[in-house]
Amino acid sequence: MTENHDEERGWLANLQRGDESALDPIFNKYYPYLYRIAFHMLLDSNMAKDMVQDVFFKLWQNRSTIMINTTLKGYLQRAIINQCISFKRTQGKVALTPQVMPYFTETIGMQEFLEAESLEMRVREAIERLPDQCAQVFRLSRFEEMSYQEIADHLGIAPKTVENHISKALKTLRETLLSIALLTGSSSSLLIF
Repeated sequence: MTENHDEERGWLANLQRGDESALDPIFNKYYPYLYRIAFHMLLDSNMAKDMVQDVFFKLWQNRSTIMINTTLKGYLQRAIINQCISFKRTQGKVALTPQVMPYFTETIGMQEFLEAESLEMRVREAIERLPDQCAQVFRLSRFEEMSYQEIADHLGIAPKTVENHISKALKTLRETLLSIALLTGSSSSLLIF
């Protein structure tokens, strides 16, 4: 157990230094496992493969800032579940199937999952209450991952206007999350933004 943990810490350290070859053993070890989870959730082989590829791409893309507080397996497991839920949500098909339930109870627990779902719903409601252009700018920035300049070009507004909209949206969302945290006694919700 410790040997495996030490090995994974070595992979992560190499990954954070930008060593592309460090991704290979992680991919080889966890791809089949993550694929099974994605396939159970999506029931589509090609889409499951795409979701797993996305998880590994994001692991590489965020390598310098990644913080893993659990095991690497647990982190990747949560990442693939979140990736599939996000995809299914865009398709309007979010559901916990019997095949997927063990993964939730094993990694994040049903209570934590339900709390996260509730929090996400409140955040989305807060975004919906933003002025139209402010909400649109925020969605393009956070959900479409567009740069300020790309958003400005896309909407035909100044980059400074984009910056102002993002600042306003973040301020509003922080206030919303702070009120949720105060009501629930949880500080974890403040980590989202």
